[in-house]
Amino acid sequence: MPSSNTALQPDQVDVRGPRFAAWVTTVVLVLALAVSAASPPAAAVILSVQAAIFAIGANGGPRRHPYGRVFASVVAPRLGPVKEREPVAPLRFAQLVGLIFAVVGAAGFATGAFLVGIFATAFALVAAFLNAAFGICLGCQIYPLVAHLRPASRPV
Repeated sequence: MPSSNTALQPDQVDVRGPRFAAWVTTVVLVLALAVSAASPPAAAVILSVQAAIFAIGANGGPRRHPYGRVFASVVAPRLGPVKEREPVAPLRFAQLVGLIFAVVGAAGFATGAFLVGIFATAFALVAAFLNAAFGICLGCQIYPLVAHLRPASRPV
């Protein structure tokens, strides 16, 4: 989230930004599940749009994430100073995990595998809600385990 209070620590962001994004994501995923009962193809479209948003967050991080930009430009100026920050890398990983579940859910709804669509969307919804309501980022919790599996970069 670009603002004067985050510019000094580019690898850290205000925790309120990702939680705001998680609330918006929660609403989108609830909408997808509600729409899926009447029109699985429409749910696939909603999840595809959310997948694109997850892809932006996974690739560009919280500051480039569309919901993060809304937070930075509309919400953050109305809040007090930043009191707590969190690292960007786990948030990007969490967005990647969300992207995978959104793609699987969209594919399930689009191909007629309704239960696959429901379960993938429901899992993403639980993860988004836990982050939004309680500040528990499941992807962020998994990140250290995955980070240890990556090969260390070697000096040239």
